[in-house]
Amino acid sequence: LNGSRLLDETGGLERMSGMLREAVGQTRALARGLVPVGNDPEALQSGLTELAQRMTMLGRLRCRLECPDPVFVADSFVAGHLYRIAQEALGNVVRHAGTHQAFVALRDGAGDIELEIRDQGQGFEHPASSRHQGIGLLNIEERARLAGGSVTIQSQPGQGTSILVRLPREERPR
Repeated sequence: LNGSRLLDETGGLERMSGMLREAVGQTRALARGLVPVGNDPEALQSGLTELAQRMTMLGRLRCRLECPDPVFVADSFVAGHLYRIAQEALGNVVRHAGTHQAFVALRDGAGDIELEIRDQGQGFEHPASSRHQGIGLLNIEERARLAGGSVTIQSQPGQGTSILVRLPREERPR
């Protein structure tokens, strides 16, 4: 009885309802982040679109996403790695690049799928050895390797960073 009277007296019921709606929305967003792509061939594009919108909505980054044609990704393992690589790369832009703009492109390559993430931020001196690079770049390289693909990272101080990932359309035997 005391709890309900307190809610009525302070308008807390409306506040509690709003807080509950917000918690449900955050839980859904978290769940989408955990399982961003499924077996739907177009799920990767919609996942990347949602990621770019979420980064923009949170005020962290303005992402321009380019997926000119539907890109068919048959394997959810490959699609999941591409999504997580984009997520990691955009997180790196937010944390390290000193810019609020990024470009993401998903394209059909010659037998592979290409994911490009670019920024015009402060860039960095790319180390010759992976022992000296950050955990984010190591994660990107490891995910590409696990999916049977490759990564090319180009960066120079004051010139921004470009990451080009090429993964096979379907999971390759390891």
